[in-house]
Amino acid sequence: AAAILQKVGRPNLQLQMDLFHWQIMDGNLTGNIREFLPLVGHVQVAQVPGRGEPDSPGELNFPYLFQLLEDEGYEGFVGCEYRPQGEGAPGLRAWGKGALD
Repeated sequence: AAAILQKVGRPNLQLQMDLFHWQIMDGNLTGNIREFLPLVGHVQVAQVPGRGEPDSPGELNFPYLFQLLEDEGYEGFVGCEYRPQGEGAPGLRAWGKGALD
């Protein structure tokens, strides 16, 4: 997909970076974020392996990843596609407070 986007060269055509699937399929999130972020228009998150909330136990260190996105200049939205442990809105407030400030 990245090669096609680079060949097309249109700024309105971008990738969705799904950190959950990228970790499962390839790992190396730090390297991949640094390499492909210029082509990304949206980031999506969930904890690995159980597609849990970002603050649930798992493989991904979301404070590190969110800081990396910021350090690399990402200014877009971060979408959540996870299985909430409880009700959705309280869970978002609990883990998201200040995470992307």
